[in-house]
Amino acid sequence: MRGDGFRFDPPAFAVTPGIAWALRRAFGPVEVEIEPGDADAAVEMAERLAVAARIAARVAGELLAAEVGDEGAARLRTARARAAASGMLVLEAAREVAEVAARAGIEVASLKFAGLAALGLPVLGRRGVGDLDLLVAPEEAGRLAEVLVGAGFRGSGGVAYEHHLAGLRSPAGTLVEIHTRLPGVRLREGGRRRSGISRRRGCSSGRARSWRRGGCRGARWCGRICSCMRWRSMGWRRRGIRGCG
Repeated sequence: MRGDGFRFDPPAFAVTPGIAWALRRAFGPVEVEIEPGDADAAVEMAERLAVAARIAARVAGELLAAEVGDEGAARLRTARARAAASGMLVLEAAREVAEVAARAGIEVASLKFAGLAALGLPVLGRRGVGDLDLLVAPEEAGRLAEVLVGAGFRGSGGVAYEHHLAGLRSPAGTLVEIHTRLPGVRLREGGRRRSGISRRRGCSSGRARSWRRGGCRGARWCGRICSCMRWRSMGWRRRGIRGCG
């Protein structure tokens, strides 16, 4: 890590049985029985930590019911259903953007949830999502916004920032943010670092090859942030990241 170290000073807190249960159920081995302490408090903590949907997706319903009761297990299943519903709206917006961008000849990289889903990772119903994040070459961002508005998207009433345009709303109401760079993220190639998307090749690193999970240094980390791909009228052509720094 560069700089002066960790920039935050979070307060100390006690790891209660509810916190431990939520984190272990979300990220630990699924076959191990875990004592939640107070079942209601454990489920509430899972909801507050935004891991309730993930827990319901990875742990058998019978085991959850045994640990937090039928009512607690039902709350977790509800969180999963809501996450799946919101995810489907985001993926539909991604499909609409892909079609519009392909017709306009604009290359777009999908970020975060939609990027992971495009890579075939099982994110639907496992994590909540509220918007669609895209990465576009700075010189193409304004034109993409224009063609999206022409296709039925509308302004969200939000404001623009240094790294992304003011948000748009899809016809179904999903928030869409068009980023021109990723603050704090640097993808390196040949000693040069880039934070934007290459107009020539449509990949943040400026070079691309077919994605292979774990196939390049840093790929797993980068894949959580940005999946580089090129939009085509027949769907997504996945592109990998090379030389991630």
